Amino acid sequence: MPSFRIEEKGTLGKVLDAIGPEIKLEDFVRRMIPTDDRIWPRSEDYVDRIPVPDRRFRPGKILRAKLYSWLATRENPGRMGAAIGAGDLRVDAVLGSTFATWLRSLFA
Repeated sequence: MPSFRIEEKGTLGKVLDAIGPEIKLEDFVRRMIPTDDRIWPRSEDYVDRIPVPDRRFRPGKILRAKLYSWLATRENPGRMGAAIGAGDLRVDAVLGSTFATWLRSLFA
């Protein structure tokens, strides 16, 4: 996997391209939700059960809808980056830790 320097503030797209050109922020954040999280399956189910004609999001944004559904259940609902600071996302792996540090530098 290509490396990136966290000290160089760039666009989020550049960082994700360094991780893998096919990955989106939502994919990455999804991987940081703890595997034993009991709300995530409910968030997925909630979005999946919305009839297609009633959905206000595009088909390519289903994962984003599920993530925001999950984020809405947090003690302090907020953006994906805020969930890292709140400890709702698992950032103990090297990549997650590096990404969290980079996000904090953007929003500091």
